[in-house]
Amino acid sequence: MNNANYIDQLIKWAIDNNVPEPNFDDLEKEGLTSLSHFMSYGGGFPRNRYDLENNMYVLRLDNCDISYLPSAIGNLSKLKRIDLRDNQLTKLPNEICDLENLEILSIADNDILALPTNIINLKKLRMFMFNGNENLELTPTQEKWIVKFKSKEKYG
Repeated sequence: MNNANYIDQLIKWAIDNNVPEPNFDDLEKEGLTSLSHFMSYGGGFPRNRYDLENNMYVLRLDNCDISYLPSAIGNLSKLKRIDLRDNQLTKLPNEICDLENLEILSIADNDILALPTNIINLKKLRMFMFNGNENLELTPTQEKWIVKFKSKEKYG
């Protein structure tokens, strides 16, 4: 998918699902720049093409009342952290497994039924918070893989 198409798809998804834009006013009051917002604070989904292509290191969509993520999310290759806590998700797109730089993923307190098969290939993933998904069913391979995230330090 070329850049314009995936960015258009992501922006349309954010608008259609009433996902808020990041609030820069609070950051500016604290003397932080919008770039630091994307690099370390998250907080909504930007509508700016440049930010989506170049500055998306953190995607914080907790409590946004979303029921799905578009497959185009897998094109945000710089993402290191995704926070999807407290939504209405029942699955993750397979393309989330394309995020080679992903280090932290929180899907806590959704209703995820199954994980993408290839999630075990996220080599840089060091923290995975999945508590509160009462109906989550894992494959035997995923059960072995997920054990490393069950310690208090990594499970949250």
